[in-house]
Order: sequence, then structure tokens, then C-alpha cells
Amino acid sequence: MAEAVDAFVAVGSNIEPDKNLPEALRLLGRCVRITGVSTVYRTAALSGQGQEEFANGVWRIRTSRLGEVVRPGAERELEPVAELTQRLRRSLQR
Repeated sequence: MAEAVDAFVAVGSNIEPDKNLPEALRLLGRCVRITGVSTVYRTAALSGQGQEEFANGVWRIRTSRLGEVVRPGAERELEPVAELTQRLRRSLQR
């Protein structure tokens, strides 16, 4: 098994962030160990009027899977991360 590494995940939402960010954290926690959660900061949307403000933060995770994803020449291994992201998005839209 690969050695566990620390990584930081930047998160943000302006669609029901008080519901979606905790749910995303819960779902991510099924795949990796969450070791830190920042304060959530509210910021205005940068593009256009009429958008809700964003809730932004950073989560620290510990995982042995990350090293496989980010090592040089591992482009094909990025797909599982993209699949995880899409699965989280689909889950939050339910």
C-alpha cells in the first residue's frame, strides 16, 4: 500500500452551501480521512449580479490514494478522481 500523504482540498458553493458543503465533507470522508476543516468564509460572486454569495473553505485530508493520482505521467489515473468528484456532485443534487 502507498504511503499516506496530506493534501488540501479547496471547496466552495453558492448553491445551498449550508447543506451541500457538510454533505460533501461527509461523502468525501467515506473515501479519505478528514484531518482538518477551515472556517467557512463568505465571498461575493465574481461574475455578474443576481448570484448568491459563495461559501469557501479548505479541508485537509490524509490519503494513500493521492500519491497515485499526482505522480508525474499519471494522466490516466486522474480519471478516478474525476469520477469521485462527479459522484459527489450527483449525490448533492438529489
